[in-house]
Amino acid sequence: MHKGTVVRVNNELLLINLCSLVLILIISFADIEGLRIALGLPFLLFFPGYTFIATLFPRKSDIGATERTILSITLSVILTPFVAFVLNFVWVIELYPILVSLSLFIAVMSAAAWYRRRGVAPEDRLSVALSLPLHGDGRHNALDRVVSVVLAVVFLGAIVTVGYVVANPKEGEQFTEFYMLGAESQPAELAVGDEAIVALGIRNHEQETMSYTLEVTVGGSLLKTTDPIELNHGQKWEDEVKFFPNDVCADTALIQDVSPTDNSTQVEVKTVRVASTDHLQAGDKIWIGQESAVVQGVDGYTVTLSEGLKQSHIAGTGVTEVQKVEFRLIKIRKLGEGGETSLSLWVGKDHLSTRVLNQGQSKAAYQLTVIIGGVQQEEEKTVDPMFQLAAGGQWTYKTDFEFSENHVVEFLLYKDGELVYRRLESGSYPSLYTWIHVSAGNVGG
Repeated sequence: MHKGTVVRVNNELLLINLCSLVLILIISFADIEGLRIALGLPFLLFFPGYTFIATLFPRKSDIGATERTILSITLSVILTPFVAFVLNFVWVIELYPILVSLSLFIAVMSAAAWYRRRGVAPEDRLSVALSLPLHGDGRHNALDRVVSVVLAVVFLGAIVTVGYVVANPKEGEQFTEFYMLGAESQPAELAVGDEAIVALGIRNHEQETMSYTLEVTVGGSLLKTTDPIELNHGQKWEDEVKFFPNDVCADTALIQDVSPTDNSTQVEVKTVRVASTDHLQAGDKIWIGQESAVVQGVDGYTVTLSEGLKQSHIAGTGVTEVQKVEFRLIKIRKLGEGGETSLSLWVGKDHLSTRVLNQGQSKAAYQLTVIIGGVQQEEEKTVDPMFQLAAGGQWTYKTDFEFSENHVVEFLLYKDGELVYRRLESGSYPSLYTWIHVSAGNVGG
């Protein structure tokens, strides 16, 4: 008659740590959603508390199974945010730091629990028993040895894998922060010839060393390009950008009263008459008294606004134009061996510009393909035939496409027939804006 064989795992803590390591492997390499959830929930909501309780109560007689389970879940809900809180001071709250930190916490608590269990009588130690339908003829001893060897090999392999994951983490999201410092202190009123100073910042999260330049445009005209700014991953740059506005804004006045309200309902006024429309055109931003408006069109002395005025203004109220100052962040990548090709890119919502610079020692042939998706119809633009660049030569390509809030632009750049760059750019590159009123004033005033 066959007897069932009981395989007893005397250290369930090892199984918990193996599950934690398997979770890291899945997130790093497989990214299987079902397994991530199946292992991630106990990893966050059970393992930390269980190993902590196992350290406090090493005997199975210390606490019942139900109480142990409830305390494990409760403490996990407390310990997981606490680990993240501490992590915020010594590292960074991101996916892999949290995974590694929680895994280390579980491992340390497991080691402490195992050490305390060594002094507990074998019959009072926690264990997991599996009943297998095998012969009861002594072969379970061999099975125990096989299971022990397999667990040892898996454990050692898991340690090596975790070390590799920590040393070579999965590449995270790639982006660049571009921000304005002290926006409230930016210049709002200048005279032609006055120096404008705007403080800007850049932080590189591109997972690689990047170079950047800043283009300053006023009223759509390029006013300044900064020198390249090279940043390693995680590095930031903050500095002042100086430029000189060179075009006077429109400065006029109303020649009629504006009264957008009557006795009962509010009526917005969308046309106004002004003393002069010099310099005013569609798209300009103007101030009428203390009310902002955008010009939709100009016809003689009549200005049509994109949105109606909501306040009353008497004839003679000042109307002033403010120029849109745009700061474009241009990304520069070094391609090929030794970075012999420099590729500069800027992608807007309806426009892109590209510059290829041959920094090698000899002439090279290039070809660029741009595939624009996310608009009504995917558009492919190829510069054909190939363009030749001598050493130190550069080539610029600009194109407009249908406006889209969400689009994907794929770039493929070939050098001498070899693909040296291929990348999907989702959405637009960052730009910052400020508005300045420029008066004639006194130069340098």
